[in-house]
Amino acid sequence: MSWELNRVGDICKVKSGKRLPKGMSVQDEPTTRKYLRVTDLKSHEVDESDIKYISEDIFKLISRYTISCDDIYISIAGTIGKVGIIPASIDGISLTENCCKLTELNKSKIIQHFLLHYLKSYEGQSKMQAKTGGASQPKLAITRLKDILIPTPPIQTQKRIADILSAYDDLIENNLKRIKLLEQAAQNIYKEWFVNLRFPGYENTTINEETGLPEGWVKSPFNDVSVNNNRKRIPVNGTERSKRQGAYRYYGATGVMDYIDDYIFDGRFLLVAEDGTVYDKKGNAYTQLVEGKFWVNNHAHIISAGNLPVEYLYLAMKHYPIGHLITGAVQLKLSMKNLKSVGVINPSEDILKKFISIVNPMINQVFTLNTQTQKLKAARDILLPRLMNRTIEV
Repeated sequence: MSWELNRVGDICKVKSGKRLPKGMSVQDEPTTRKYLRVTDLKSHEVDESDIKYISEDIFKLISRYTISCDDIYISIAGTIGKVGIIPASIDGISLTENCCKLTELNKSKIIQHFLLHYLKSYEGQSKMQAKTGGASQPKLAITRLKDILIPTPPIQTQKRIADILSAYDDLIENNLKRIKLLEQAAQNIYKEWFVNLRFPGYENTTINEETGLPEGWVKSPFNDVSVNNNRKRIPVNGTERSKRQGAYRYYGATGVMDYIDDYIFDGRFLLVAEDGTVYDKKGNAYTQLVEGKFWVNNHAHIISAGNLPVEYLYLAMKHYPIGHLITGAVQLKLSMKNLKSVGVINPSEDILKKFISIVNPMINQVFTLNTQTQKLKAARDILLPRLMNRTIEV
């Protein structure tokens, strides 16, 4: 059965987001109104960890420019082609002018998840890039987006394709939820034991009046309980990375930036952001616990275990406000010198062993789920173009 070609503008409405009024800005303090930025879009998902807010007065001025779960967002300025559906938790959020939404889909011609998966595909991404203009700032004009041709098989075929691909998405989403719960559980235990000092046996433990810590515990400089591996870091610029594409993760300050053909680290390490985004919205250090074979550029400190396990150091840094250690006005920086001075609670050996025995299985499960998730994404991404170009019929 033949697949029709339809213009985006003929199967849905394309509506822009809205720039904040001049002189007004987003805020960290929660309100009832949230504002979705391109920086909140990670690949084809929304990262809600640093969502910003706007006042009710600002919302009234841009109230027509919101997005719902029935729409599809597309980034159209700067980074082109991030597409997805917003989660129910932020339904009705205000949308940046650097994105547009596909809304009011003609359901006799297209279904939401088929259109979403097509736009995620290599073919869909290529068509958006081909329509992009702008020299210094890439821009996908809405008028050009409307002219992109979308292959539209019969609705039942669309549903079957969407169901197959969405099954992978559901498994990935479930894994991500489990990862979030496990990470939160590990952080909660750390906080209970080493921040609130309600560890096993705390009722019968004497607190040292000078240190405020249980007898036998000390606060050690970060440098005394960890190993700094920064000298082994090697930055690789974007042009060179494009020539060296491979299977190994290339990490920056806040996550995987690329994949290249070699690695310089093998094992479990703590990455602490050195510059750029150096702390989260709570003011604590931006950290990553990574495992396996990978490469790191010079925007993240790379730390391995010393007198304390790297898993413990990871959780300790998650609860350490670093605002007073940050330098730089335009480009924020956490220098190695300042990181070395961070005070880390060094508990008694028996409490540390108990803690690690509880937390490590959680962290190991996180890495297992991350591996499964990457395999699911790879399988989905292989299947996606084959379904879309009809190499595999459904």
